[in-house]
Amino acid sequence: MKKTETTIEKDVFHILKNSPLKDLISGQIYRRGMRPADSGAEDVVVKFLAGTDGQFQDGVVVINAYVPDVAIDGNNGRKVENIARVEQLEQAIVALFTHYVATEYLFGITDTPQSLHEPEIEQHFIYTRLNFRRLSL
Repeated sequence: MKKTETTIEKDVFHILKNSPLKDLISGQIYRRGMRPADSGAEDVVVKFLAGTDGQFQDGVVVINAYVPDVAIDGNNGRKVENIARVEQLEQAIVALFTHYVATEYLFGITDTPQSLHEPEIEQHFIYTRLNFRRLSL
């Protein structure tokens, strides 16, 4: 049976909600569009990006993990990326989907997760493209 965009997104959301990552972050795990605009916490957002239908359903889900910037002494109050924290969360996300065993999905991270700046909210987010494949019979 084939799954829809929202169902696949929900499946990955539940995997994240039931993983050690939920206890590692200070915030919550959200589906696309649900993260509060004023959140200053470490939050993770999952979003379906693309998919194909056929005997196998292949596609991409994006995982964005937000990390608040930090102030450093002598920087005139300007905040910078919390590199240590970004690295820790990058490693946790990669480890989760590298070692995840499921009967329904095969996951892979083919692109290196990258940290991108969101200057308006003084945060960086880790952008991870998660490839999936599922048998749809």
